[in-house]
Amino acid sequence: MDDVYVYLAHLPPGINEFITECPDGGYTVYIEESLAHEEMQQSYIHALEHIKRYDFQKHDVQVVECEAHRKERNL
Repeated sequence: MDDVYVYLAHLPPGINEFITECPDGGYTVYIEESLAHEEMQQSYIHALEHIKRYDFQKHDVQVVECEAHRKERNL
């Protein structure tokens, strides 16, 4: 996997993590700073799953999120 940079940030309500693709092929993950430690870990794992599945190359974010949450429930 390419480089992944992680930052704690104040995100809009209801958003636990946000991922951006970097020009160098890596990714930046922003995690909501007010989350409990366990929630931060879960958000980071959720972000990594998106990266592993190449979700940034898909066009329908609703389908991407449905697939991601379905897989998380099955773990």
